[in-house]
Amino acid sequence: MKIKNKSGMILSVAGGKGGVGKSIFSVALGTKLAMDGSSVALVDLDLGAANIHTYTGIIKKTRTIADFILKKVPSLEELLLETTQPNLKIVSGADFVPGMANPAHWMKLKIMRHVKALPADYVIIDLGAGVHFNTLDFFSMSDRGIVVTAPEPGAVMNAYSFIKSALFRRLQNIFRRDPDIGPVIDAETKKTGGEDRFTIEMLTEKVRTLSPEMLPLIQ
Repeated sequence: MKIKNKSGMILSVAGGKGGVGKSIFSVALGTKLAMDGSSVALVDLDLGAANIHTYTGIIKKTRTIADFILKKVPSLEELLLETTQPNLKIVSGADFVPGMANPAHWMKLKIMRHVKALPADYVIIDLGAGVHFNTLDFFSMSDRGIVVTAPEPGAVMNAYSFIKSALFRRLQNIFRRDPDIGPVIDAETKKTGGEDRFTIEMLTEKVRTLSPEMLPLIQ
């Protein structure tokens, strides 16, 4: 089935640590945008630990993203649920099926295609905590990413780690097939904290030397 992009801005909300308020922030942001007159779709992609349905007051049994993953429904649009806030709908992630927390790459791409096809001015994706590849990939595929943290050292350091991991993952995906730059980035991901620190400036110089035609991607 061919999917057409319908949605406007896609925002991903993530965090390096659980319990910092990601889901509350996602619901609050979606509610504010909806109150201002925009149509909003709130998608729970905290696969395996979803709770957006609870925060929006949906406690009855409904269809969830598990139905999409199991091919019981053909699109995410069919899963949109009304909430008590006008203009705000959600895709629930309440159900859990084995393997759902770590979908294959092709499934992540399929989910994002359908996210982009949701008929809304804003699509807000509530992601799980941590630096799992599926979280980083959904974060990277969005138009804008928001990292939520709390004013305590552990949460701040985890947020910083998430941002670094998201950058590396994005660079890996961009240069995956480049024979010169791909191995350089992969090697950087395997370095320990005691070695020379990776910087964008360092990567820019290596790209300038090894593969100058790719320089616009870094810039």
